[in-house]
Amino acid sequence: MIVPATYRSPFSFPNARKLQDEDDGGTEDDPVIAEHLYSHDAQVEMVGVARALGQRHDAVSVEVAAAMAEGGIRFSRAGYGVVVTGVAGPEGGTAANPVGTVCFAWVARRRETLSVRVHVDGDRHGIREQSAAHALAGLLDFIRA
Repeated sequence: MIVPATYRSPFSFPNARKLQDEDDGGTEDDPVIAEHLYSHDAQVEMVGVARALGQRHDAVSVEVAAAMAEGGIRFSRAGYGVVVTGVAGPEGGTAANPVGTVCFAWVARRRETLSVRVHVDGDRHGIREQSAAHALAGLLDFIRA
């Protein structure tokens, strides 16, 4: 299910904890995988995003987020997945995707993928922190649904 771009996040994250940008020492048996897939080539190669999708939609879109999440599940043993793609700034924003635009997708085997687009206010650090908290809170909601 793709939620309209007018969707506003129901979450507030004043106490979001800082997440580190480093490997946590996990193993291949971890139930959740995480990848940084900044380029469309990496999205195609690592999680099977259709090349044509990247030509029709911006990398920061609900369509690409959903495709990345579905590919992550398809190419792993994970039961659940979450994808975050966005523009944290301070540069990189466009008229279509200004700084603070973030798309999320939550996926599980044998369930419909949920993908949403939100706008997050703040500086780069704040946008990333709020996005991580929203991704995890959304994953918990998705698992419980």
